[in-house]
Amino acid sequence: MNDLLDDELIQEGFQRDEQFLTFVGKKGEYYHTKKDEIEGGNLVSFNFGAMIFGLSWFVYRKMYLPFLIFASFTLMESSIAVYCYRENIVTHKQMNIYDYSMTIIYALFFGLIGNFLYIKHCKIKIDKISNKGLTNENLNLTLRDQGGTSLIGAIISLIIFFSILNGVDYLFDQM
Repeated sequence: MNDLLDDELIQEGFQRDEQFLTFVGKKGEYYHTKKDEIEGGNLVSFNFGAMIFGLSWFVYRKMYLPFLIFASFTLMESSIAVYCYRENIVTHKQMNIYDYSMTIIYALFFGLIGNFLYIKHCKIKIDKISNKGLTNENLNLTLRDQGGTSLIGAIISLIIFFSILNGVDYLFDQM
């Protein structure tokens, strides 16, 4: 009886791994290794893609909610910084130091949390899709469609984000 239960658990684990790889798409093995590390208790994992590409990496990996949260925070923080500069609360040199510092902080922050957030995102999405009762063929199609990457989305999100950032800067110029 225990052997049958063990075989079922092994089969279920194998199916979950296949679903994970199907959902992730590009770099599936990399993220599968990171998933195993995180599930093993190693929560610290660095993602160079998230560090280098920042906010656009979240959209590239179809994590729209974290993108919106971090983009909103970044816009608020940048607006406050621009306001302080425009009102001569900080000098040009102080503003440059602040800008460079925040760029480094954001890059390190995104790099440090990227893998953890992505693995969590994958698990939630895979569970939702798996619980829909789809046939194996439709399940795999849905996993591929809802997962994977979106280069066009990342590019569009960057264009929109920087347009908004420039719009905020323009508004402060008008004050």
